[in-house]
Amino acid sequence: MTEAAAVKRKIIFTDIDGTIYEHEIIDQSAAVAIAAARAAGNLVFLCTGRAAGLVPREIRDIGFDGAITNGGADIWIDDALVFSYAFPPEQVTELIKYFSSRDIPFALQSEIYTYATDSLVELFEKMFTERRQSQDEVLTRLSLPADAVAHTEWETFRPISAADLDKVGKVVFESPLSETISEVRELFGANYYIVGGSLPTDSGSSGEISPPHITKGTAIEWVLAKLGLPRENSIGIGDSWNDQDMFRACGIAVAMGNAPEELQRLADLVTTPVLADGVKNALTRLNLI
Repeated sequence: MTEAAAVKRKIIFTDIDGTIYEHEIIDQSAAVAIAAARAAGNLVFLCTGRAAGLVPREIRDIGFDGAITNGGADIWIDDALVFSYAFPPEQVTELIKYFSSRDIPFALQSEIYTYATDSLVELFEKMFTERRQSQDEVLTRLSLPADAVAHTEWETFRPISAADLDKVGKVVFESPLSETISEVRELFGANYYIVGGSLPTDSGSSGEISPPHITKGTAIEWVLAKLGLPRENSIGIGDSWNDQDMFRACGIAVAMGNAPEELQRLADLVTTPVLADGVKNALTRLNLI
């Protein structure tokens, strides 16, 4: 690649859930657009709160140059783990004690695996069973093939007791109580990075807890420095509050049309919803495909 081409090269960071994937259905136009952006010489990284082991194979098969997982705790270039940051184990023990004493469903995420309470697995199974019931209608309405569905293998969750407390990069919780997120911030906010979760709740609250100063944004800054790319060459595409740090770190922030209005106001560009060609339309408007 010539020096001039390198200067023009862009790097795109894309979230998964609500961005290229909804109701366990991959946005087919996003997959095609990502391939086209890479063929044009740009880089595309996944940038997700999921642990690497919970990224469906069909999404990985779209083809990416790397990934930021666990909300920024782990960074992969190609298939190699090049950066990983974890809580001190005593902090993990502190969080386990808190959630366990209140019977709040939670999970610990390591580089690959997710260790969850039985109660959280039950909640996920219920939520995704309900989503799967609507899949046929969505596939028919959008004229999508059956292989657009990519199921998350939630049954691969491992029990909390099997977790290596030295390798936990993120903790997530799903509480039946709306006040839990406020209490967690009050009790632990000084020592942790806490953001509202992207999981839907009926009347409760969900959240994500990371080591301080570890976010999607800090991971993007690390990748840009590693690859020698300027901030202005970066684009972040997302739909949830754990994407706000990605927006701040990137030269151009793109919010999905299904993102909360408050998050959309933080973006430079608002595209269409995930299953309405959102990523494709964004990359087209940015002249990347």
